[in-house]
Amino acid sequence: MRVLKVTLDAQGRIDSHALKRTIPQHVMTSNATTLFDFIADAVAESLADTGDDISDRRLGFTFSFPVKQSAIASGVLINWTKGTAS
Repeated sequence: MRVLKVTLDAQGRIDSHALKRTIPQHVMTSNATTLFDFIADAVAESLADTGDDISDRRLGFTFSFPVKQSAIASGVLINWTKGTAS
């Protein structure tokens, strides 16, 4: 997974900082709370690395794995498709 901080300045220049983490197998096979706690910890680590405070940031989130969506705010992961052994 990646946590990416993107900053746009007044002249339209882009600055970015990326933190890459492998999602451990025990997190992949656990529950949603464990997964999202892992993601939140990575976001906090990335913010600490750049000296930023989360209280003044707008955050976006992309979960780019196949999900069976049952409602606007719920779904079930079908399978992990990136970075796993086939």
